Amino acid sequence: SQYHQGAGEDATLDLIRLLQDLPNNSLLLIDKIEASLHPKSQRRLVKFLLWFCRIKKCQIILSTHSPYVLQELPPEARIMLLNGGQSLNVVAGISPEFAMQRIDDELYPELEVVVEDTDAAIWLAEIIRFVDKKNDKNSQN
Repeated sequence: SQYHQGAGEDATLDLIRLLQDLPNNSLLLIDKIEASLHPKSQRRLVKFLLWFCRIKKCQIILSTHSPYVLQELPPEARIMLLNGGQSLNVVAGISPEFAMQRIDDELYPELEVVVEDTDAAIWLAEIIRFVDKKNDKNSQN
């Protein structure tokens, strides 16, 4: 029974019940698909929805703040809307790390560089600082 389930599981069961009656070639919008779901359940739900889209030939547009949801989507299915001041910028094919970097205060590196020794680490850090300063100056001009 749903009495012993969490809110996310309850919402997911309701969603699956609704999907049973969805006509082929439909468009479905889902807000915050990950709400109250364990990461494993988020991944399973996205995999199910991808399968469902192929079977029903439908399109699902969903919003999420979950890296787990983003990781399950193919890159061509990931689109981020960024506020560009006077306009809205649409960025397609984003990585989960890029998305998380934009919505969180934590760092989510897309690349890790392994160096041979401490000297190489210092050189690399200095090169990155130099390039960052140069980019900052160019963006101000």
